[in-house]
Amino acid sequence: MLLRPLAGSAPHSIRMPAEIADLNVAARQYAQQLPSALDLLILGVGDDGHVCSLFPGHRALQVANTTVTVVDDAPKPPARRLTLTLNYLLKTHNVWVVAVGERKRLLLQRAVSAEAESLPIDLVISQGRGVTIFTDQQIYRR
Repeated sequence: MLLRPLAGSAPHSIRMPAEIADLNVAARQYAQQLPSALDLLILGVGDDGHVCSLFPGHRALQVANTTVTVVDDAPKPPARRLTLTLNYLLKTHNVWVVAVGERKRLLLQRAVSAEAESLPIDLVISQGRGVTIFTDQQIYRR
């Protein structure tokens, strides 16, 4: 929807084939389509601080040998899903984080402060490149 108004001059987008029954095959196919680093990644954030399907404390956060991995036991439905790996997210040139609501505002406020922990959103904000946060409420003031 964001790219449609740009028509022929739109940047290239790569859709994740999460509907393929064999997620291991889907992960390999998608990984082959991805460049070494994305120019722009637009992320939402969950109330628990997850981004993509990288949940707090989940072993998928440790996957480093690929750009896409399968999550077999996500703590939220659906249990089986694909996700970009944290290492790949951190290579992205520009990350836009979009969040709406008080709970997410509090998560983001903590993530940009010295109180940041090790939630996936904290890692993206503290270690990522070109991070811009879009929210419906003020996060912090300089």
